[in-house]
Amino acid sequence: MQLKEKRFTTDILVIGGGFAGVFAAIRVKEQGFDVILVDKGAVGRSGQTPWVDSFHVFDEEKGHTREKWINAVNDKGEGINNIGFLDMLMYDSKSIFEELKGWGAVNNSRFGIILDRKVKEYGVDVISRTMITNLIKKNDRVVGAMGFPLDEEKTSIIINAKAVINCAGAGSYKAHGFPIQGLTFDGDAISYRVGAEIVGKELNDFHF
Repeated sequence: MQLKEKRFTTDILVIGGGFAGVFAAIRVKEQGFDVILVDKGAVGRSGQTPWVDSFHVFDEEKGHTREKWINAVNDKGEGINNIGFLDMLMYDSKSIFEELKGWGAVNNSRFGIILDRKVKEYGVDVISRTMITNLIKKNDRVVGAMGFPLDEEKTSIIINAKAVINCAGAGSYKAHGFPIQGLTFDGDAISYRVGAEIVGKELNDFHF
C-alpha cells in the first residue's frame, strides 16, 4: 500500500500536549526557535492530562522541607527515584504553579482549553490528532519523528527537526478504577525502540 507523505521541518519538535509538552514548547518558543507540537488528541485533553486534579508544589512557606520530600519520594519510589528530577520539581514547581494560576488553569475543569490557547498565543505550530509511532534516528541522534493522522487514511506524517523533546508521557500504573483508556505508554515505546535508556521510573502515587 502506497502512503501519501506529509513532511514538515522545524527547529524543535515537541511530542505530547500535556503540561510538560506545553511548557517545553512555550519555553523553546521564548528562546526564538520554531516549534511544532504534535499530540495524539488535542492539547491539554488527551492521555492522562484530563485526569489531573491536583499539583505537587514544593513551598517552604507552607512548611515543606527538602528532607521530608526526599524521604517521602524515596519511600514511595522504593529507592529507585531520580533525585535530579526531584530537585528540579522542588526548585521549579512553585513558579510554574503560579504561572498556571495566572493563566486561569488552576481549579478550572476547562484547563485543557487554556493550555491549547496558550501554546497558540505563543505561535507554536500544533498538529493535533496525530499518533507519533517512531522517532527518526541518524548518526546516533534523534532528528525527527513519523506518525499517522487519525483523520486521514493512507497518510503518514514525517517531521524533521534539529532536536526532539519527547513529552508523550511514560504511562503510569494507577489504582483500580482509574480511567485507563489513555495509558498507551507511547512515550516509553518510541524512545525504547531507538535505544533510549529508561530511567526515573518512580511510579509515585501520593494517594493514601
